[in-house]
Amino acid sequence: MLIAMSEKVNIAQLKNNLSDYLEKVGRGTEIVVCKRNVPIATVTGLARKKNLSRAGWDRGNIQILDEITGITIADGDWNMLQDGPGL
Repeated sequence: MLIAMSEKVNIAQLKNNLSDYLEKVGRGTEIVVCKRNVPIATVTGLARKKNLSRAGWDRGNIQILDEITGITIADGDWNMLQDGPGL
């Protein structure tokens, strides 16, 4: 279970140190914005997307059920690929 940390901050302090607070939000801290010490809003980070360009990003979800030992495209389709797209 992941417990999000929260921090209360008044508007003036948030405005003066916005970069610092956004850095904290990026690390998972929830910021509770207050007006005269009364909570009026929260600032939370966005859900992180998977880095699909990183090797192994889909590890455990793809299974190769048999050996890959040869060309897996039909002979008739092979020539189409050699001609190039749209030709």
